[in-house]
Amino acid sequence: MAPQLAAWTSLVFAWCGLASGYHVPLLGSDGLRPRLETSGSAWPYAPFSTKGRDIVNAKDEAVTWAGVNWPGSGETRVPEGLEWSSVESILDQVKSVGFNFIRLTYAIQAVDQIYDRDGADVTLEVAMINGLGYANGTKVTKEMMAKNPGWTKDTTWFEIWDAIATAAAEREIYIHPDVHVGRAQWCCNNTDGVTQDYSWVTLVGNNTAATDAIHNVNPNILVTWSGMQYDQDLSALTTGLNINTAPAYKADAIRDRYRREPSYFNLSDHAWAEKVVYELHLYSMSEDLDTGDCLTIEAELYRNGFNALGIDEPAACNMTNDCAPAVRHTPVILSEFGSAQDAMLFSDTLQGCLRNFTTAHNISWALWSLAGSYRIRSGAQGVGDTWALGNYDWDGWNFEEGIEKWWKPWVAAMSGR
Repeated sequence: MAPQLAAWTSLVFAWCGLASGYHVPLLGSDGLRPRLETSGSAWPYAPFSTKGRDIVNAKDEAVTWAGVNWPGSGETRVPEGLEWSSVESILDQVKSVGFNFIRLTYAIQAVDQIYDRDGADVTLEVAMINGLGYANGTKVTKEMMAKNPGWTKDTTWFEIWDAIATAAAEREIYIHPDVHVGRAQWCCNNTDGVTQDYSWVTLVGNNTAATDAIHNVNPNILVTWSGMQYDQDLSALTTGLNINTAPAYKADAIRDRYRREPSYFNLSDHAWAEKVVYELHLYSMSEDLDTGDCLTIEAELYRNGFNALGIDEPAACNMTNDCAPAVRHTPVILSEFGSAQDAMLFSDTLQGCLRNFTTAHNISWALWSLAGSYRIRSGAQGVGDTWALGNYDWDGWNFEEGIEKWWKPWVAAMSGR
């Protein structure tokens, strides 16, 4: 799959054992990695597909995810925290909340590097030195090796992902590899290689081409489609609007849009119609959405894509007057949202609304994020994050009361898990 196509899609695996051992080349003669087959007779009961509004496993059971984002798309291109704690300890901490889902982010640049090296993966020490400089890079490499016995300076990016996937599978935690940014860096902005102002025509064209490529390689896996404006809006797709003229905040202008032949995206027209899952985000710093009260938030969520779940029209649609029903029922997940992890969490309007909305409609979700600290972020090294569930040293929580009184009850309230 061409890297420029991968930019617009994310793959969803129940267990992404990226290769069975490393006795085979990273890339085959066709330029692709060998695929690990899974059995539908044991967890995770793959392959998955969609059935109306639900994601279903091989047993035709609806699957609901509740989890957290684990950033791995920063300048070092290696998931954060592994110099502080082992893969197993981090995943045990995730599991202790009841989470069954990790959205593990990566940068397209990490994959492009392998292609640039004729299929040779990037080693741990090289990644750290490239991202942190020689002195701190070699130091952090040694710290990761000490926390993760069996790793060496020559352990590769894919081997690290494989270790995470294997440990996650042992704990029955699903992993969603997420194409997060183009260049390895803090997300998001209009020059990060993924998040751009563009049009519905571009979004549909790129996503369709990428999903065709993915499905041709492996027709068993799910593919997530992100939306416009930092993944806030999929309305033109879910409501079947003419993608030449459909409105979108800060989209590129199509000057001849009214003279063009109308064009509509119909998911059912494609061989992978039962393999696509939509995903949306919502943060309080949204440029165009009102996050000040629950009635408005629910109407905006419905309008922007959650109508594809087939839920009832929220009451505030009478005020917003733009809540068209979906043309097709399709799974939609809330794959990013978040706020500071402190006492204000309990009174945060948006967080409370999202909790009520997801539990009322059994919507899968993933909080941003797990990472209490970043080895490098926007050029600064050793950056802490008060929005994170985890603390700076990756050995506990930023806000223990929030874990016990907010996140654990929210996870427990989700059905189908």
